Amino acid sequence: MRLGVTAVLVVGAVVIGLEWPNTAKKEPGVSNIPAKIDYREPKAVRLKPHDAAFALTVVRRFIDTAVAGKSIDASWDLVAPEFRAGFTRKQWDEGKMPVVPFPVKDAHWKLNFSDTQGVAFEVALTATKRSHMNAQVFLIGLHPLGAGKRRHWVVDSWQAAPTSGGSTVSGGGGGSANVLAQMTPKLDPRGQSRLSAAWLFLPVGLLSLILLVPLGIITVNWYRGHRAARALQRS
Repeated sequence: MRLGVTAVLVVGAVVIGLEWPNTAKKEPGVSNIPAKIDYREPKAVRLKPHDAAFALTVVRRFIDTAVAGKSIDASWDLVAPEFRAGFTRKQWDEGKMPVVPFPVKDAHWKLNFSDTQGVAFEVALTATKRSHMNAQVFLIGLHPLGAGKRRHWVVDSWQAAPTSGGSTVSGGGGGSANVLAQMTPKLDPRGQSRLSAAWLFLPVGLLSLILLVPLGIITVNWYRGHRAARALQRS
């Protein structure tokens, strides 16, 4: 009788344990449904002449200060907040920043791309003769901040270009024309290329033609009328 009662209790406990509902929260399982990521490729846009001029001004100042090591503290305001993230102003002014120094002699540039988020340039730097370093190509990215009169360009990336197809040139003290032949004219003291300056003068020339052509026609008609009037007076 004892064995029978014990067996009944054991079987009952097992049945209750198997049939009793599990009140614990179920962990989410692995789903085979692909996750939806809302990412859109930036749309390529044409870089406007005045944007190119302002962006290249920032590029020139960044190279003179952060890269060449002249007045490094002045480069703090030229970079985006994410570029200097993790560095204090004191560390930055001491040269502790994500930029490897380079003894810059000349800088030539070429547009890499321009889209709705920003622009990127390839910059070929030639080194000073004293450094005995090869010329090297870097990639620099910029994007605009602010709006209206406060809109300005900031540097958000600076890195060496992949070493392929003549990214560096042989020979010390500035190298040869292997790299520079692929680049546009060097940055002038104002940070604008000669090509960009020509773009800026083009609208002025077109506006001048709009004003000068009608003025010329009026002048020619007046001169012809004046000659005809004088001819009639003589006759």
